[in-house]
Amino acid sequence: MTAHDAGTDRPDAALHSAPAHDLGAAPARPTPVRTCVGCRKRSPADSLLRVVAVNGVVTPDLRRRLPGRGAW
Repeated sequence: MTAHDAGTDRPDAALHSAPAHDLGAAPARPTPVRTCVGCRKRSPADSLLRVVAVNGVVTPDLRRRLPGRGAW
């Protein structure tokens, strides 16, 4: 591509005209949303406490790493 093809007088302009999304920026990840089992309100998962049944006892999962299905 020449400077004339890029529509500018600067020959290096075509090399530096990539859109921002092509510059290696990571796309934003959507925030997971969960439903509270107490009030049924939907909120971001990081604002709710996850609980898991461990041996039949409801246990808070502060690190969100306990196995099994959790509830928020």
